[in-house]
Amino acid sequence: MQDKKNKPALRPPAVPEVHSLARVLSKRGAASRKQAEVLIAAGRVKVNGIVVRDALYRIPLNAQLAIDDLAHHSQSQAFHYAVMHKPKGYVTTRSDEHGRKTVYDLLTPFLAIHAITTPLQAVGRLDKDTAGLLLFTNDFALADLLLDPESRTPKTYLVKLRRPVSPEEFLQLQRGTELRIDGQSHFAKPSRVIQHKPALIELTLIEGKNREVRRLIEASSNKVESLTRIGFANLRLTLTPNLPPTLNGQAFPAGSLRFITRRDLLATGKMIA
Repeated sequence: MQDKKNKPALRPPAVPEVHSLARVLSKRGAASRKQAEVLIAAGRVKVNGIVVRDALYRIPLNAQLAIDDLAHHSQSQAFHYAVMHKPKGYVTTRSDEHGRKTVYDLLTPFLAIHAITTPLQAVGRLDKDTAGLLLFTNDFALADLLLDPESRTPKTYLVKLRRPVSPEEFLQLQRGTELRIDGQSHFAKPSRVIQHKPALIELTLIEGKNREVRRLIEASSNKVESLTRIGFANLRLTLTPNLPPTLNGQAFPAGSLRFITRRDLLATGKMIA
């Protein structure tokens, strides 16, 4: 007879991992977190055959989901990551009612050349008059994470100013300024400020609100002459006078695109789940 003391203990059944409905849709690659919230609020998402309008509704990762009555299964397609050296004069939108050039005018032929049929979405945006690094991907979970303020993703800008920065203005930039953005009060404080020349500075932000850099400069009674995003996460665009721009050591002129890896984006080299 087997000794009861040596009898293996019974393990409790595993509890399924659950997440918010919006997060599950994002992890499956169906939409970004914000897009998922819009779909859910519009009643276009069903969970196990029932319409759910609460984006925070908790479900297991393997729940049966449908968008517009079309079943959506776990992500099986490959993720793609492309970075653009956005030129000044392009808007970050798929189409523009005013007929302006869009970043997708550059992205679409690049994807076609490489036989990529999966639509890629811009991660954040750069306004028409801002140049520099702009990421595109269909990895919506990573995109949401990079844009989440809690992830503290660094975004670095090279700012050419209308006039030299005074010592008082430089100190004000370092200390931060209370700004009014989208109708709400926001304290904007760069994590780093470097002065390269009297009228050329480098700012690093970890949030990047709407036109935050321009508003910071205007709050110090100066004006932006040109603005280029030279850093995003672990990517670095190097601008050297009389030399072509480079991305992580390789030539990368304005209008260029390049495929990168998920690991290329992460400052620590660690994968983000």
